[in-house]
Amino acid sequence: MGITISGQTGLLISAALLGFMLGGLYDVFRFIRVATRCGRVGLVFLDIFYWLICSIATFVFILLENEGKIRFLVLLVEALGAALYYYTIGAIFIKRAEEIDRAVKRHVKQAGKAVMGPVRKYGGEAFSKISNSCNKAYRNIKKDSKLLKIRLKVKSKMMYNLIQPAKKPKPHKKR
Repeated sequence: MGITISGQTGLLISAALLGFMLGGLYDVFRFIRVATRCGRVGLVFLDIFYWLICSIATFVFILLENEGKIRFLVLLVEALGAALYYYTIGAIFIKRAEEIDRAVKRHVKQAGKAVMGPVRKYGGEAFSKISNSCNKAYRNIKKDSKLLKIRLKVKSKMMYNLIQPAKKPKPHKKR
C-alpha cells in the first residue's frame, strides 16, 4: 500500500498534537522550577529528564504511526506544535505560574493547619515535655561549648617543658 495524502495529513496532525502535548509537559517542568526554586543541579536533572521523555515519546510515535520511518517533516511539525503551545497557552500559563504556586501553597498550608490543629490541641502536653527537654539539652550544650573555649597555656610557661627558650638580647641604645 502506498503513501496517501490523507494518511500523511493525519500523521502531520498527530505529530503537531504530540508536539503540543510535549509543550504542555515542558510547562509542567517550568512550574516545578518556579515552585521548588531548584538550583543549577536540579535544573540540569529536570532538563535531562524532560528531553528523555520527549525522545522516547517521539521514538514511539514514529515507530507506531510512521512504521519506524524517520521523516524530517514529522519532526519539524512536532517542533512547530510545541512552539505553538509555548507561544500561546504556555505564555499565559507561565505568567500565572507564580499566582498558581502561591494559591497551591496557601491551600496546602490551610490543609496542614486543619490536620495539625487537633494534634496540637491533644498532643500539647507531650509537645511541651519534648520542647522542655530539647531546651534543656540546648542549654547544656551551650554551657559545655563555653567551657571548650578555655585557652591553652603559653608554651614557655608549661611545667613539663624543660627546654627554656633562649632569651633575646636587649637592643643597644644609640647615643
